[in-house]
Amino acid sequence: MQTHTSRLDELGELEPDQKRDSMWTFASEVESLSNSELSAAFQTFTSAEMDLLQTALMHEGQNNPNAVDARRAAAQLFDLQALILR
Repeated sequence: MQTHTSRLDELGELEPDQKRDSMWTFASEVESLSNSELSAAFQTFTSAEMDLLQTALMHEGQNNPNAVDARRAAAQLFDLQALILR
């Protein structure tokens, strides 16, 4: 995902808002989900495995100055969760 957005940015295809958060990458896909698919996605975000993943990404991002990918993944996961909960 980071490679894709970096390439779009290099080509001048990203707006300033798109550089700040990744919600735009998920919005159209989430909007097209059925109620049952949204329910399944919500269930995934409330699972112990997802909690562990989010905790691990945040911990790695906070404790490793070179973990740009972990910080980016944590931010994108948060954006996706916010979209699904909305």
